[in-house]
Amino acid sequence: MGDAETTVAPFVIHRTPEPPAGAGVILVVGGIDRGQWVCRGRDIPKWEGIMKPAIAITLAVSVLLAATTATAQAQRSHIGPHVGYNFDVDRALIGAQLLLPVGRSVELYPSFDYYFVDQGSLVGFSGDLKFRFPTGGPAMFYFGGGVNFLRASAGGSSNTDTGWDLLFGLESRRGMTHPYVEGRVLNHTGSSFQLAAGLNFTLF
Repeated sequence: MGDAETTVAPFVIHRTPEPPAGAGVILVVGGIDRGQWVCRGRDIPKWEGIMKPAIAITLAVSVLLAATTATAQAQRSHIGPHVGYNFDVDRALIGAQLLLPVGRSVELYPSFDYYFVDQGSLVGFSGDLKFRFPTGGPAMFYFGGGVNFLRASAGGSSNTDTGWDLLFGLESRRGMTHPYVEGRVLNHTGSSFQLAAGLNFTLF
């Protein structure tokens, strides 16, 4: 095997300049251990077969929770962008998030992250519940957690890993635009920490 050429956050992907026929990508979460090209062409369809039902269930739950927003008239929905950095693997990211109230202090919090990697691509999808707590000032503290999907692609092969995340942050709740800062721990085979800052724009 040749030396490592591609480092992907929060996965580490190793590959040779010309991987063998039928080779796939092995992913190691956490940015510490190292993987390599292996013959996993047959494993990828199995992963995708497992992931499709999981994604369908997640979407169904999201739609169900979103339908309950009519009972949360005191709250409003928000959408916005964010930028961040994963400190364990030294990779920047950009993304977007949607906030849908399901209770007076509870929100459904789906989000998307795109990581800037040297080669290939790495994207993350999270479906979280966010719990808000007043601080007595113009900002509110929040924490939450949920499911996290990471999908990495390189050299024509791809793989998806399912894990969970925990998040905490501080967000302004004044006006129509709410800046926030957030820390998030991603836990798969290993764990990584990322910090993000963004804006939430009031929708309705």
